[in-house]
Amino acid sequence: MIDKEDCLLNNTEIKIIFGNVLPIYQVHREMLEELKCLATSWQEDSSIGSVFLKYSSELVKAYPPFVNFFEKTREMLLQCDQTKPRFHAFLKVGQTRPECCRQSLQELLIRPVQRLPSISLLLNDILKHSD
Repeated sequence: MIDKEDCLLNNTEIKIIFGNVLPIYQVHREMLEELKCLATSWQEDSSIGSVFLKYSSELVKAYPPFVNFFEKTREMLLQCDQTKPRFHAFLKVGQTRPECCRQSLQELLIRPVQRLPSISLLLNDILKHSD
């Protein structure tokens, strides 16, 4: 049995900080697999837009809970960082990992909020340069 004092965060803190990330991750993981398949068997009539259209309803469901509660997520993350020394140490170690590109958890968590506008710009740019 795990002693509650050994945990970096309690269940409520985990849910507030990470609870809305998983649906976004799952949708993008599925999209990535389809885009990889499309790229490996690319033909002249292939379309990445069809992948985005296929997952559009899932994206519309996944993003609002994350975006709408992001401020609460950020506040909880800062509170835990300031009041839990072991969690603070965990964050510092995590930030040094190559996978994190020297970014803090807060910087990594803002990425989904920034992703949709950048995807929209990318797709519009592709559209401009397509037939």
